[in-house]
Amino acid sequence: MTREGTALTRFKRVAKVVVQRIQEVLNARVFVVDDRAIVVMGTEDETIGQCFDAPSNLRLPLQVEQQRGEVILRAHL
Repeated sequence: MTREGTALTRFKRVAKVVVQRIQEVLNARVFVVDDRAIVVMGTEDETIGQCFDAPSNLRLPLQVEQQRGEVILRAHL
């Protein structure tokens, strides 16, 4: 596996834990997107691999090694 591939794998692993923990604590819809706004992990499985373009309540930066993205929270309606 290339160094870039390893970083992406670590990013996805961290994203999974972040999504699970935030969802447990805040009961919110949570998504982690990469630097291209593609959902790599989320509380709604059907969004993974899609471009995130919905309104959000909160966006937080996330960086794992050289991979950057955002944690996005949306309140349940």
